[in-house]
Amino acid sequence: MKIGLIGINMYSKYLNFACGLHVWAFQQFLLQHGIEAVIVDYKPVYFDNFDLRCPLKYYRRKLRKKKREIALTEEEQEQKKQSLDNLREITNQWKALREEREVRYDKFQAFIDTHYRKTEEEYDSDLLEIKDPGFDCYICVTDVIWKTLPSYMYDRGFFLASKAMEGKAKISYAVSRGVPKPYTQEQKDLFFYYVNDIDDISVREKSLKDFLEENSPKKAELVLDPVLLQDKAFWQRFSVKPEEQGYVLLYYVMEQAADTIKRAVEYAKKHDLPIVELSDRPIKGGRIKDEGVKHIAKYDIGMEEWLGYIEHADCIFTNSFHGCCFSIVFEKLFYVGRRKGDKVTNILQTFGLQQLRLPKKSDSKTPEGKKNLMKRLFRAIKRLPQENGKSTDIFSLMPQSIDYSKVRRRLEEERKVSEDFILTAISRAEKRFEAGEKKDLSHYDAFRRQLTYPLYYISGSSEAGSTYDAEKPECQVKQRSNGMLEYSDTSRKCQNDGASCFEKNGFHLQGRKFTGWKLRIQIDNRWFWYMKDGSLKLSEDYDHAFEQQIQIFDDKARIPHIPVNHIRKAKAEAVWL
Repeated sequence: MKIGLIGINMYSKYLNFACGLHVWAFQQFLLQHGIEAVIVDYKPVYFDNFDLRCPLKYYRRKLRKKKREIALTEEEQEQKKQSLDNLREITNQWKALREEREVRYDKFQAFIDTHYRKTEEEYDSDLLEIKDPGFDCYICVTDVIWKTLPSYMYDRGFFLASKAMEGKAKISYAVSRGVPKPYTQEQKDLFFYYVNDIDDISVREKSLKDFLEENSPKKAELVLDPVLLQDKAFWQRFSVKPEEQGYVLLYYVMEQAADTIKRAVEYAKKHDLPIVELSDRPIKGGRIKDEGVKHIAKYDIGMEEWLGYIEHADCIFTNSFHGCCFSIVFEKLFYVGRRKGDKVTNILQTFGLQQLRLPKKSDSKTPEGKKNLMKRLFRAIKRLPQENGKSTDIFSLMPQSIDYSKVRRRLEEERKVSEDFILTAISRAEKRFEAGEKKDLSHYDAFRRQLTYPLYYISGSSEAGSTYDAEKPECQVKQRSNGMLEYSDTSRKCQNDGASCFEKNGFHLQGRKFTGWKLRIQIDNRWFWYMKDGSLKLSEDYDHAFEQQIQIFDDKARIPHIPVNHIRKAKAEAVWL
């Protein structure tokens, strides 16, 4: 049985250190148990044409595009101004970090090239609708892969819901949906349609486990992130010792890091230690501006160096989930700052380390928070220095060390649960595969036939004199950048059941005869031509031989059922003689 692993790995826009490690750590875990698996080189649906080595190019393109947008109303003008200001700021950030970013990318890529066993071909949600990578079992692995997305709703590949995966064994390991948000009914229905097709489910956060079990017949196991399946000795083989010695490590992700940074500075001053600042944020020189503390910001490092900075730190301040994970692996003293969602809270609770959470002013506003704060005060009251009745040292309220003998016992218990889940799930999948067991595929076709999509009509020629008869007020006719006319009926959507029909042609081109329609569909991001044999071919592969194989449909003909799991939109292009 061939196993494919899919998750966030090579395509983290900020080159987050852990993203390159967790799926690989899972692959290594399977190999340690005699199970071979291949990482699918999978580009997320939201990745766009982002340049990982030089994000500056990407943001310069976005800035130019935003400048060209027309804003008519005062509200639109203000929104455009804010967007431009934001784009200019991040463009300048990447410009300042251009060389360091290239070095960081090259180090990430070197790790991937050296250690990953992955597919030769790169896939995305579009290609997985028409190409089968050839695996018999797929495992979606860890991190925030089941989140809602503004333009796509979800990434089907991360849900193992692409056409290439139909009928295959499906397992989820330690998946997350990120910060829980209210679902629309459409989002909720689609979420559970995808999830109910997965054979064995495990998740990383209790809130997701509860959500699944309260809203579906599915059971979900709570398991460890893959990096915790590997012990300290494993990670030490890849850790690179830094030149710096005797330092406080500050490692933050996302924007909510002000409290983490502030407390790291306070601690470093108290203990007369320098701070090494690491982040995935593109900020030249880091965010620490206090001249009263020695400070160095490092951006141009790779995953091995990041591990080394964690392993050899005197103390760690982080708001990162994986910052917590590796602090536990290397048995370091660490403190945890603010972060949205519950993943950081979950890992601290799992190992009984809640007291490492840095207190906030709001902690005393709830009964539970007040109770916890009073406990801390009671324990520290005798040793807490006072000045005018106020505490002068927040760290007197915090643990000064961690009993890792207790943590290790708990880690072994949780590893056993996690290992049992995934090894049992794979064993069941192997038995079904060897027995030749087949899944019922009828519901996939039924789902696809319920899909609807807008259909746009294109004149197929940029010649002068091209016109369109638009009789209905809801119809829109505009000229495209290539000179062709585009017609759309905003009141009408096609259903993917094979019963919808092309509208009667309304384009007119002097001296030319209309002969039919060519059909192009956009699945998520890529465009495909509908061919004579019923297949779909990438528009980007177009050539003259290709042209002869494109299906030409008669005026008002039925639109064929398209056997894919999503259609963003379609275009019918007029053909003339």
